[in-house]
Amino acid sequence: GHRLFVVGIGSSPAEALLRRLAEATGGACDFVAPGEAVEPAVLRMFARLRSPRLTDLRLDWPVGANPEWVSPLPSAVFDGDTIHIFALLRQAEANRLAGELRLSGRRSEDGAAEAIGRAVFPDARETGDALPRMAASARFHAAEEDPPHDKDGSLQLALAYQLLTDKTNFLLVHERPDGEKSTDMPTLRKVEQMLPAGWGGAGTVMGGIVLAGCCRGPAMLSESGGPLDFLSEESEESPTQYWEIISRPLYLSEWLRNTPASEWPTSYAALREIGASEELLAWLQSLMTRPGVQHTETEVVAAFLYLMSRQSMYDALAKPRGKWREKILVPEPADSEGIDMSLVAAMATALDGMTTKSWPKHVMAAKPGFDTPSSPREQAD
Repeated sequence: GHRLFVVGIGSSPAEALLRRLAEATGGACDFVAPGEAVEPAVLRMFARLRSPRLTDLRLDWPVGANPEWVSPLPSAVFDGDTIHIFALLRQAEANRLAGELRLSGRRSEDGAAEAIGRAVFPDARETGDALPRMAASARFHAAEEDPPHDKDGSLQLALAYQLLTDKTNFLLVHERPDGEKSTDMPTLRKVEQMLPAGWGGAGTVMGGIVLAGCCRGPAMLSESGGPLDFLSEESEESPTQYWEIISRPLYLSEWLRNTPASEWPTSYAALREIGASEELLAWLQSLMTRPGVQHTETEVVAAFLYLMSRQSMYDALAKPRGKWREKILVPEPADSEGIDMSLVAAMATALDGMTTKSWPKHVMAAKPGFDTPSSPREQAD
């Protein structure tokens, strides 16, 4: 007879079980990724405890919309919850789709349906494959949870969209010529557990993902006046476009840790392409000349990116209200070859006080106006 409000912590907190416990008892479930603060999730739960629970959720589609499949709605929502809906429409129908998608629910069994929120369909449609694969994954799991589902159809869906599921495997086969085949037993190697980028907050998936039908237009307010968000916009803590990578220190640090060093920028022009401001570039350019030392552009960029990719830097910035404090940098022979560590140390001192979201004030106060090499495209023009 008690409601369970569950907070799952870590990279693998048995999500399916915890969600079932919460839904079966009329509660709610929230998750905290590795390195993420627990307090906000607990406070969200307290807010849900004090807010009405809306059930019998229903979607009202615009005129002319007749989706072939819609992902299952949750059994209930609370004030402040975010809901993701996937639907499959025919191409011609989707092209002329316009209007609003509305969500409604009831506070009690005998209560009247109340409008909760709405989503307006944008004119531009996403053309990448990330969102369709997310929808396919939702459709696969929805079919698996429905007892009389089509097993063969689920398998074909997983194969068509290259989904890792309990019905599919990822196998890498290397065929050797007869003369190169091993005659001994294979050597056992232990590989650390790996999660897909973005899973449970572990790393990020970079790309221009645009969620169709995002809005913040609540039609219901709680007693405290807080809105109930429906299909809320993407979190401001996650960069959604490639050119935003360097807009905040944490974005850059995380991107560097998930990108091979061979793909890192090597020039000011390349830094500008991933979002470096003219002030930041001016500050970097000012470091090219130090007392008795003259550095090249490549050396400055390499030292800057090396510093921002350090584990200590990421750990400091990833914390809530994270702030980087200068620490003694110990060269790591495995990846510091060719890096001027004295320049790295000078940068570390200059960046003391940098926060998760912003570069130091004196860095952003640097005066632009210097010439940087043109990009290959500009030179071609």
